[in-house]
Amino acid sequence: MHDELVTRRRWFSEQRFLHALNYCMLLPEPEAQQLATSLGWLMHRTWGGIAAGVLFVLPSLFILVALSWVYLRFGQVGPVAAVFWGLKPAVTAVVLQPAPAPAPHGGGVPPRPPGWAGRWRWGPWPWPRPAPWR
Repeated sequence: MHDELVTRRRWFSEQRFLHALNYCMLLPEPEAQQLATSLGWLMHRTWGGIAAGVLFVLPSLFILVALSWVYLRFGQVGPVAAVFWGLKPAVTAVVLQPAPAPAPHGGGVPPRPPGWAGRWRWGPWPWPRPAPWR
C-alpha cells in the first residue's frame, strides 16, 4: 500500500501516510482495512472513507460467497471435496500464524508461586488441582 500510494502515485506524503498508519495501529481492528478507510477519508472525506472501506472488503466477500456456493453445490463430488479437504490445513495455518508465540520464561515454563497460590480449585472438589501449564 505504501509503495502504491506514496512512491508510485504520490497521493500522500511519507509523513502523512505514516501518521495515518500510526493512528490505525492504535485501533483494535485490522490495520490494513482501517488504513485504507482513513486514507480514503483523507482524500475525499466521508464518501471517500465509505468507498475505500467497502471496496476493501468486497473482493474477499465475493471470494467467500463463491467458495461457499461451490462447497454447497459440489462439496460431495470427489475432486472438489479433496480440494476443500486440502484447504483446511492451509486455512488453519493462515489463521494460527499471526497468533503470538508463548513467551519464554527460563525453561519455557512460566514461573508458579509456591503452595496454594500456585494451584487452582475447580468445582466442588476439596483437593487442589495443578495449574494448567503443569
